[in-house]
Amino acid sequence: MGLVMLIGESRPVTLGLCSAAILPRTLDHSWDAARACMLLIMRGEEHYTLICTVAIRNMVCNWFCPFVRYSPSRLLINTTTAVKEIHSHSANTLKSKAYQALVHSAPNTLTIRHKEDHARRRRILSLAFSDARMLSYEKIVRRHINTLCDNLDESAEREQGSVEMSLESELGLVFTLPNLHVKIGDYFTFDVMSEVIFGMRYNAMKESTYRFVSSALEASNIRISALVQSSLLVTGRLDRYLFPASIQGRNKFLGFIGSLLRDRSKASFEGNGNVFSFLETAKDPDGGKELSKSEIRAECATLVVAGSDTSSSTLAGTLFYLSRNSRAYKRVCDEVRGKFENAEEIGIGPRLNSCIYLRACIDEALRLSPAVGGALWREIGPGGMTVNSLALPAGIDVGTGIYSLHHNEEYHRNPFEYLPERWIAGEDTTTKESVDLARSAFAPFSRGPRSCVGKGFAYHELTLTMANIIQRFDFCRADAAGQHESGPRGPRDADQFLLRDHVTGAKSGPLLRFKKRQQRIHE
Repeated sequence: MGLVMLIGESRPVTLGLCSAAILPRTLDHSWDAARACMLLIMRGEEHYTLICTVAIRNMVCNWFCPFVRYSPSRLLINTTTAVKEIHSHSANTLKSKAYQALVHSAPNTLTIRHKEDHARRRRILSLAFSDARMLSYEKIVRRHINTLCDNLDESAEREQGSVEMSLESELGLVFTLPNLHVKIGDYFTFDVMSEVIFGMRYNAMKESTYRFVSSALEASNIRISALVQSSLLVTGRLDRYLFPASIQGRNKFLGFIGSLLRDRSKASFEGNGNVFSFLETAKDPDGGKELSKSEIRAECATLVVAGSDTSSSTLAGTLFYLSRNSRAYKRVCDEVRGKFENAEEIGIGPRLNSCIYLRACIDEALRLSPAVGGALWREIGPGGMTVNSLALPAGIDVGTGIYSLHHNEEYHRNPFEYLPERWIAGEDTTTKESVDLARSAFAPFSRGPRSCVGKGFAYHELTLTMANIIQRFDFCRADAAGQHESGPRGPRDADQFLLRDHVTGAKSGPLLRFKKRQQRIHE
């Protein structure tokens, strides 16, 4: 069956019903290895199951088949071979036209289809995230981490040593205190990225002026994610009827970006301590032309959006899994606290890099709950190509669902369990070969020439933040006694941190309780 129904913002709309016998022939694509499927998409304030989630669960839990005919002209292939062949430098693929839904006034490296133009921009952007540049951003990140931890300290004092933090439906990581409702996780990453990328200090963790940005972006992404899956929704401006709240969120967010760029043009900066300033004078190492002002604005706006959302989701996911796995929690606490006697010692360098179990905890959270879990669609170029021994025609989209790949039993033993040890050779039954196999099926930042340019920065930010939280606080789940729900249950009743696929992951849960160290935390 083809796509049958979409329920948008509590109002049902039937888009059409076609048989599998008709749909494949509309584009003259017949792939015997791929199953056609019926998908029900539901969108609402409380429940949202996206197409890819249904396909992923069917693929992983029911069909045991690496090929899924996702739509008449889209194919999912759940193998490491497909990932390599689709995303390699030599692949005969282009960025899917579906990503044009993300373009506002100018394309960016996330949406550009032209390979040469993308490569030029990527070369210049990579310079802004070199190892030397990372050290220049570190003081910004550490200052915001201190603000995050100071907020926890102050709140814990007011509550006689404890504070609850949660990620509730349509909310970010929050303090739950009398007369205080702060999306601290989202605001933390927003503050970090705004200053690192643009040099602008918004202090959303302390002040309310710019807190609307996170909610506006989350609302906007609901509509965009639907358009990426089905561009037909723009026909007759149907998307405006289905997603009025998303349109409002989009307008608010674009208004913020406009004011940010205006404010920045009036500000003065010493040196090039932020990405925007650096890119204004950066040269293409291969001799290509410099980035134009409009290109710099488009790239920096994208970096703020992508960096804020993905880091916030991964931070929340790592806290979620550690709060539910006492063995991993104890070991990572022993490791970090054994390396650093106090938070002031924590910084980028050999000691932090030696916290291999902390890195494994972050990687395992990224595996179980990748911030971008759907397929990153690629359009097959002229002449077609062979993917996983399957001959595919030009013009169709092909991809691998990241969540699905991360839960494939062929590459990850006990795929629904949180096992940081799977990333460390010599741990339990883990061997170098099993680590290499797991790495081959691990793509939270995508692969190839279009992988995330900020991957290195994201790992530094997450590692620094988690190390500081672990060094300064004890924490546990606040719903241990069943008083609170932490969000929907995972596949096979697994205790997973589930994300809704709104381009990047939208969060629900967890509810956590923090205490300053030197105090016993009540389990």
